[in-house]
Amino acid sequence: MQIALDDFCTGYSSLSHLLKSKVDFVKIDRSFIDTLIDDKKKQAMIKYLVELGDDIGTKLIAEGVEHVEQVNMLKQFGCHNVQGFYYSPAQPISVCLSMLGK
Repeated sequence: MQIALDDFCTGYSSLSHLLKSKVDFVKIDRSFIDTLIDDKKKQAMIKYLVELGDDIGTKLIAEGVEHVEQVNMLKQFGCHNVQGFYYSPAQPISVCLSMLGK
């Protein structure tokens, strides 16, 4: 079993939680992705989080990816995983299982 810390950098999710808990993945909230292309501060934050994750053995998942430009920038930063409507809109479980060949 693997554990993901959802909505990192929002609400009660903090660096101290990340360091105390042994999570496998950190999910970066879509609010950091939506204006990523034009926001230099968000770009710096994502780069930092990827590097931090690499250093502590936690992989990053970027939520809410909708555009190829976001995908390309996240790849450039070394982001480990992305999810969002760029790849597929939300689907019923039966469709998901079919996509996985189950």
